[in-house]
Amino acid sequence: LFQSDRGLGITVYMGQAKGSASSSDFGDEALAETVRAACSIARLTGEDEHAGLADPALMATEFHALDLHHPWDIDAERAIELATEVETVAREADKRIVNSDGAAVGTHETVHSYANSHGFVGRSMSTRHSLSCRIIAEDDSGMQRDYWYDTARSADDMISPAEIAVRIWRTLMVNGRSQGLLPCGLGARDTLRLEAGFLLHGTDIDAEHTPL
Repeated sequence: LFQSDRGLGITVYMGQAKGSASSSDFGDEALAETVRAACSIARLTGEDEHAGLADPALMATEFHALDLHHPWDIDAERAIELATEVETVAREADKRIVNSDGAAVGTHETVHSYANSHGFVGRSMSTRHSLSCRIIAEDDSGMQRDYWYDTARSADDMISPAEIAVRIWRTLMVNGRSQGLLPCGLGARDTLRLEAGFLLHGTDIDAEHTPL
């Protein structure tokens, strides 16, 4: 699955009243409508004495390299090979592993840009790569599904596919059972939180969407 998203957000201040709007359409008319929408919201919003841009003298003028951008030169064919390798090693780790619920390889590259009417313009670039696998095991006590994954800014910092596969079983099953523990799996956790009415940050809620 390849996905390329882009979006633009604008915030305007009318006095101490703030209005924001966003668009994924970068056409001239769509951008003009986004600005009009932000202005309309600002006109209907109550003033906030703390709203507004920081003083121009406080705007950053130097930008430090944070070492967040490490593109991964990988195509679909190589990604499939890595996912297949993880799945194969995982299924061979123990005879009680009878199936796989899938393996995944992901790579994400993001560019954020920000500019304001004080003349500030800034940009940041970052990457995030991941490798994961889910397996299904069965013995006399029943069936169990669990997973392991790794994620890193640089693909070179991720553990190997074979290591991920081995950790799924040995760490979560062998070591866990020796201490009287049994893994429940991500699917079981999600079922429990949904039944309890708990929200998951980043999925159900975020900084802009809260229960309040």
